[in-house]
Amino acid sequence: MLPLLIWWLLLEILGLAALPVAFRLFRSLPDRGYAFARPLGLLLTSYTLWLLVTFGVLDNTWGACVLIVLGLAAAAWLLARPQIADLLGFLRQNLRLVVLYEVLFLGAFVLWALFKAYNPEISATEKPMDFAFLNAIFRSRHFPPVDPWLSGYSISYYYFGYLMMATLTKLSGLATSITFNLSIALVFALTITGAFSVVFNLVVSSQGISKSGNQGSRKSGSPMRPDSPLTDSPIPLAAGLLGAFFVAVAGNLEGLLDALHTRGLGSPAFWQWLGLKEMLPHAVTGGWLPRDNWWWWAASRVISGEIDEFPFFSFLLADLHPHVLLDGDELTLRARPGPDVLGELAHHGLRPLALPGADPSLGEPEPADAGREQLDQTRQVPVRHLLGELVHEGADRLGRRGRRRSPGGVEQPAQRAPLELLDLGRRHAHRPAGGP
Repeated sequence: MLPLLIWWLLLEILGLAALPVAFRLFRSLPDRGYAFARPLGLLLTSYTLWLLVTFGVLDNTWGACVLIVLGLAAAAWLLARPQIADLLGFLRQNLRLVVLYEVLFLGAFVLWALFKAYNPEISATEKPMDFAFLNAIFRSRHFPPVDPWLSGYSISYYYFGYLMMATLTKLSGLATSITFNLSIALVFALTITGAFSVVFNLVVSSQGISKSGNQGSRKSGSPMRPDSPLTDSPIPLAAGLLGAFFVAVAGNLEGLLDALHTRGLGSPAFWQWLGLKEMLPHAVTGGWLPRDNWWWWAASRVISGEIDEFPFFSFLLADLHPHVLLDGDELTLRARPGPDVLGELAHHGLRPLALPGADPSLGEPEPADAGREQLDQTRQVPVRHLLGELVHEGADRLGRRGRRRSPGGVEQPAQRAPLELLDLGRRHAHRPAGGP
């Protein structure tokens, strides 16, 4: 229980350190990005450590990690001084939402850590490989990290996800054999809260509620009080919970079909026609629960010749692969394209999905046949531009960015484009030609 508490406290500290940054970067979202403060703090800390160690400024040590956290926290809160009153006011007004996020994160973290406590073995599948990479990065004093398979050479793999968990391991002072399982519990919790926030913000925005919860009215016509908090309506909260369930917990229908097959329902010809080759060898016992060893593995092989993992399968399998480790961060990055990112997307012919009330100058979505290509391209844009946006925001605070003057000579900040959520469902968001 103590290691779990230590990691939870660390994530709270990182979230608090990055809260002003999230509040600024996600200022277009109704919840102001509160749910993304934790993964953002971890991302910025790890990326700064990687840069400084790679260029030889610091060594990969506990002291360097602590120094970076303190430096980022000081910079974030000092640069955010003009907006601290707004931040605190938002937190007071939406205290119930803040508590909900905290309970949701802690509950998911404890739940999956408890699950892993019953099967903590770092064995089978590719866990030994993941464990080797985690240890290699943890022990490397300089970057690139050493290759655990080839002495004298640097790691030849994409390792930033491992680096984030190794950074938390250094800060916590715990053994990697413990933090390996805490890592999967953490990713599960970040995915739950991130998915909740994305859906919650979409539904709140669709109801016409302002980002601070104190303007506008619902589309149904029922007026809101000027001081109405975001949790006044149960619909966004229910939608957020449902979204978290569908993203992080729900899978495909293989589990249900496997139960029916085990029960003996359906003819052999039907199951052959269905074509779930990994499930066909499972024994028909007359019960509802399959008894075959690792029967749930078949859910990740429902398409012939393809691996179709989904988040819950990955959490259940608990291999610390890069695509799993970045689940929570990907939700964070996709929830925030800032003005500079929007400009870069437009330069590449890409557009975000506009929320209700968005600037019509952003235009309509591309035709459906361009959707998949656009979705693939947007995967490669967010990280460097999110960091670029941070640099621009800091420069703006220091007075280095251009200002314009109104006709009356009053200096005003440069006009900013509206902020919107990046389309998470681009593949099915297009209207047919000539549609409504």
